[in-house]
Amino acid sequence: MSNSTDTLKAVAKVLFVVTVLVVAVWGGRQLRNRSKLANTTALNEARQADGSEEDVLVSRGEILYMQHCAKCHGDEGNGDGEGLRALSIRPRDFHSPQWRFEKTEKSIQTIIRDGIPGTPMPASKTALSDSDINSIASYVLKIANEKSATNPTGTSETDLLIAAGFSPVIPASVPDLKLSNVAGENVSLGEFKSKPMIVHFWGTYCAHCIQDMPRLNEEIATLNDSVSVISLCADVTEAEELNDFAEQFANMDFHADPTGLAMNRFGASLLPSFYFVDKTGTVLGVTHQLKTEKIQSLIE
Repeated sequence: MSNSTDTLKAVAKVLFVVTVLVVAVWGGRQLRNRSKLANTTALNEARQADGSEEDVLVSRGEILYMQHCAKCHGDEGNGDGEGLRALSIRPRDFHSPQWRFEKTEKSIQTIIRDGIPGTPMPASKTALSDSDINSIASYVLKIANEKSATNPTGTSETDLLIAAGFSPVIPASVPDLKLSNVAGENVSLGEFKSKPMIVHFWGTYCAHCIQDMPRLNEEIATLNDSVSVISLCADVTEAEELNDFAEQFANMDFHADPTGLAMNRFGASLLPSFYFVDKTGTVLGVTHQLKTEKIQSLIE
């Protein structure tokens, strides 16, 4: 009986210590966040005392940005917030002068309100009022213009990805998937890593995928073997079922996914999806509409 009581006391002590540590860590984060917000609020109150209407809008937007956006986009808008580790697609870095969408208040408002499908950017129309959204958009545009001025040429890897129409993802090694081609051969995705690669996910049930194939077939021919484009069908496990597509679109390299795991391994959720992989075998970006004329700078 004594041993049992001692054991229970020891377990209780351990649980108490763990609870104290968890509360301390959580409390520390809350204090840091409140401190940041308090500093921002105090600064903005001073601005609003004698600022213009636009200054007030931007100042209010900064407070809302810190509350709703900084977790992913970072306090300074560098795309390096605490939530980055849980995301598959890197949040926008406002330093970059390259924008997938128009760099206008109206465009930013639309993105905040409706989100971006296929990315972690959520729709905020139910969480934020129109006034809140307008304020955040004004602040984001302000810091974007300030930061873009420090890097006007946009020559970083991220800038080149965005200019080519890709959303940067958290860099990761390309999965070494086992595929089958229309010749009936079993191949590994790793075999294509000697040069840049685009992994194209599509499906026979995806109407847009099928409609876009004539254009893709023509554009892939212009790449002159400078990049491997692997068209991987998400809903076919036997490559022989793709023979008709291979005959009709001769410039495309069709493969089947015998395991049915390829999309999951890439984190793909929409069709079509195109993943850019550099010649080291690192997955760097994703897009849902490939425009080959824009990717030359990525593969040179």
